[in-house]
Amino acid sequence: MKRLTMIFTMAMMILTVTVGTFAHGDGIGSGIHMNQDGMEMEHNMVLPHIVLGGGYETELVFMNPGTGQEVSGTLYFYAQDGSDLSVIYNGISQSSIEFTVPQSGYFSLKLGTPDDPQQIAWAVFINSSDQPDADDRDMYMGDHLFVSIFYKRFDTNSDRMATQVGVMGMRFMSGMGMGYGMMVRNDDHNITGFAIVNTSDVEMTTTLTLNNPDGTTFAERNLTLLAGNQVVDILSNFFDGVADISTFEGTMEIRTDEEGMVPLGLINTDGIQTAIPMVMIPDSYDHNGNMDGSMM
Repeated sequence: MKRLTMIFTMAMMILTVTVGTFAHGDGIGSGIHMNQDGMEMEHNMVLPHIVLGGGYETELVFMNPGTGQEVSGTLYFYAQDGSDLSVIYNGISQSSIEFTVPQSGYFSLKLGTPDDPQQIAWAVFINSSDQPDADDRDMYMGDHLFVSIFYKRFDTNSDRMATQVGVMGMRFMSGMGMGYGMMVRNDDHNITGFAIVNTSDVEMTTTLTLNNPDGTTFAERNLTLLAGNQVVDILSNFFDGVADISTFEGTMEIRTDEEGMVPLGLINTDGIQTAIPMVMIPDSYDHNGNMDGSMM
């Protein structure tokens, strides 16, 4: 956990934008995705990792360029076990924040201060004033909003920012056979980390596969997440006991047969944070650009 605090609260992670189309629970067949609270997730964005305090400040930036209309909604915060989590915003402790993003404008929220006790969270933005475009297939936009997360780590001795990373969101296509890939580089100067959240209302099992540069399998493990749960750590801890993991370089595939998976990755190079692009695995969606033939 100390390693996690130093590196992965030191490198906190990518936002992923989610628009769900396939559903569990009461939403089966209705085109509505449900989260662990039974909340309809049809018009949503998922922020899979937020770090508050412990030397960090997180800034969320919601952008609304070129839509011709304002977008309103509510941002809900959750702890790693999926329970409601209160955060301090504008001096008030609250588990949800309502706001409107002006057309062609943006709205930013700065959360936490470096001196606060550390909290790990994730969040969902529910868009209450907009409908998705039926023909919109842009992976990087959900219901007309783009979102970025900026993780800022401060030097506690000088109160100056030591490093920051901003990560662009991806659109989450809901359906069966979800798969993402990312680069991995571990050595004396680089440490790769990973976070994942299960936004659905059912338990999810994902398979993490590390592949060597030549495509052969280096290591594999299954990771099971309860509904609403989030985990974050360096890859060496996810693959604890695997020989040479601290010097591994290659790729990792993240796959599941369930909906609701939102992953992200970062690499820390001698204290400098860098985002790792998270790409969709081609055989996890059909070649017409649809996830399992369904996409919003």
